Formats: sequence, structure tokens, C-alpha cells
Amino acid sequence: MDTLLKYAPLATLGLVLLMGARLWPDRSDRKEEKGEREGAVDTDRSHFKDFMETTQESQAERARWEGAVDADRNHFKDFMKAVRRQLNEILATVSPEPLVSRSSPLRLTQGGEKLVEQLGGAAWARETAEGLAVETEGLEPFDIEDLAFAHANDLKLPALMRKVAYDEGVPSAVVRQVLGIVLRDELIQRQDATSTDARSEKR
Repeated sequence: MDTLLKYAPLATLGLVLLMGARLWPDRSDRKEEKGEREGAVDTDRSHFKDFMETTQESQAERARWEGAVDADRNHFKDFMKAVRRQLNEILATVSPEPLVSRSSPLRLTQGGEKLVEQLGGAAWARETAEGLAVETEGLEPFDIEDLAFAHANDLKLPALMRKVAYDEGVPSAVVRQVLGIVLRDELIQRQDATSTDARSEKR
């Protein structure tokens, strides 16, 4: 018993040293762990650096792409403007604005009314209707139209009318048709006015 008590402190000290060795690794182990941690950190830094470089390259590529798209849009807008301009020029040459609408009876369009104003067609129709009013008595509107067109076709166009037709690029046949419509309307209007006056006198 005395012997056990004598060696108990040594046993306790040995136990403590053994446990300390297990709990506290030696310096070489700590160096390895530190190296592993630093290697992991360096790896993460490298990955982050690669990620940032890739991101910057992607942003630069996107900027170049957006710039190319904007340039293409601008070119397309310029192209469409040129196409519209050329199309308008072609339509103006091949298919000018009609002066007479294809309704029944024939009517002047806004372009036709403008041409009549330039030709002085209203004044001509009033003056001409003075001499034709007698011939329209008892005629139907379509007969009056035939009479007006026949007169306009036989008309020798005054110099002013020929000049306007030349300046506007309107064929003389179209000018005569426009004048025939104006004369027809003037004759029918006079006929209606005469009929109204006659009915009023009978009352």
C-alpha cells in the first residue's frame, strides 16, 4: 500500500502528459493545418479573381453587343426613311392623287377642287351655263352630264388653263373631265333653281 502511494504522483503526472499529448498536437501537425488553411484561402482568392475577370469580360462583351444592336437599329431607321421617301416619289409619279372620285355621279376630289380653283373653272362654268341653260330644259341629270362633257371636250382650252395643266402635270383630257363636272353641277343647279321659281309662281 505504501508502495502505491509512493508512485501515485508519478502515475498522475504520466496520465496528465498522455492526455496533453492527445489534446495538443505537435507543432508539425499545426503547421500542416495552417498550410492547408492558407492553401484553401489562396484557392478561394484565385477563384474569386477568375470570377471577377470573367464578369468584367462578360460586361465588356455585353456592352459591345448592345452597341452593335443600337447601331443596327439606327441603320435600319435610316434605311426605312430612304425606302419611304423613294416609295412616295414612285407613287407620286406612277399613281398621282385622283382628281375625280369613281362614285355615282362623278364627283371631284379635294385635288380636283384645287385644280378647278387654279383653272378658274367655277367662273368659266357660270359664264358657259348662261348660254346652255335653254338646252337643259326638261333634261334628266344624266342628259345634262352628257351635254356638259360634250361641251368641255369640244372646248379649246384657254392659254391659262393649258399652262396650269402643264405646270401640274395633268393631261388635257383630265382637265376637260374636271371642267365637264363643274359645268354639269352648274347647269343642274340652275335647272333646280328655275323649277323652284316656276312652282312658286304657280302658287
